[in-house]
Amino acid sequence: MVVLMWITSAGFFLSIIIHIATWLGYDMALITLFRVLHYGILSGLPLFVISGRVARVYGKKGFIEAVKRHCPRWMLITIGLIIIYSIVVAFIIIVRQGYTMIVMTDGMMLSYAGMTACYYSYIHLKSSGNGNFPRDDNQSCPSE
Repeated sequence: MVVLMWITSAGFFLSIIIHIATWLGYDMALITLFRVLHYGILSGLPLFVISGRVARVYGKKGFIEAVKRHCPRWMLITIGLIIIYSIVVAFIIIVRQGYTMIVMTDGMMLSYAGMTACYYSYIHLKSSGNGNFPRDDNQSCPSE
């Protein structure tokens, strides 16, 4: 899981670089890097399994609460700011019409930030011993 967290962190920083370069007008030079980001999204597929395991322990609505509880405050604030920024940029692009690459890189940035936070909180949850995760799927899970 640590490797996947580092992959999503690298994708987040790469998406920031591509997003800034897109704002500066370097669209065509970054298409190959943007394709790498599309393939990197596949590193988020294990999050479906992780969210299922966390949901078995904390309940169906507990995944977001578990992520919020085990992420550092600065990471949650950063994700909140990226969400606000994404909404503002989307409205600006709707008015301007034609800057679709900016919206796509903005979405990638938001996706990678969320995946990194989920991996970080899951790793912290597992290492803290508070997860009460079962060793196999046949064992029953306690709920809070």
